[in-house]
Amino acid sequence: LSFENLDSLVEETAAAVQERDNVKAAELIERWLSLHTTWFENCTQRNCQDLDQRVKAMLIACNSVHDLLPCLEPRLAPYNYLEPLFEADGGTTSNYTPQQLWCTARQVIQLSAQSLQAFHHYHHLLQGVEGTKSKRDKDDDENAIAPAHLVRLSREIPQRTQALFERFQSALEGNSSIVTDNNDNMPMEEPLQTALNHVLTSWAYSQEHARGSRAEALFRVQNETAQTAETHQIVMRAWCHSRDKNFAF
Repeated sequence: LSFENLDSLVEETAAAVQERDNVKAAELIERWLSLHTTWFENCTQRNCQDLDQRVKAMLIACNSVHDLLPCLEPRLAPYNYLEPLFEADGGTTSNYTPQQLWCTARQVIQLSAQSLQAFHHYHHLLQGVEGTKSKRDKDDDENAIAPAHLVRLSREIPQRTQALFERFQSALEGNSSIVTDNNDNMPMEEPLQTALNHVLTSWAYSQEHARGSRAEALFRVQNETAQTAETHQIVMRAWCHSRDKNFAF
């Protein structure tokens, strides 16, 4: 997909959300997810051309997929948050099995982390460029660091990602059959743990002022088996980037 076609894909997504077309939503989610990986790989290249546009596309993709999820499962809509996600027999109100929904949710959680990592990488490169300017030049061009339109696109991603994770975490408790990925012929290793790490990564690389305390708050409510060395490292990274780190002790 070229960037010229990005606007049309966004319009298709908005139409699917408005019409609650779950068939169209599933098709669009697959398109967004397939494009997202390519964009992320390109964004990790230091001298990537059109980096601003690629990061913007990734953030748009991330928000669009979050918007599409309630079309696949109406109970994922914010106003249905308190209702049980799955039926007593393990079914859903949509045509998608719990396993399929969980597989999609995991992908969305991962791409959320990738989007914010790419934005952080882009922001870091801008800071390096701006660091070579004089103070006067930086004062005249203060918007060059963390462009406002990208900050706006990234603002809600960590909150939406955590809400999605918590929604499935509560629904998956005691139901290991849903956690198993039936689309792959191999067992998944601690998929909830992996999803948790992606959520914490979203906080760590976000522009949230209190990202350290938000990441640690989520970390603290997990059971001890979820508090791995990698998880500790992600939380420490969140504190290192956080603007509220004076409150860490």
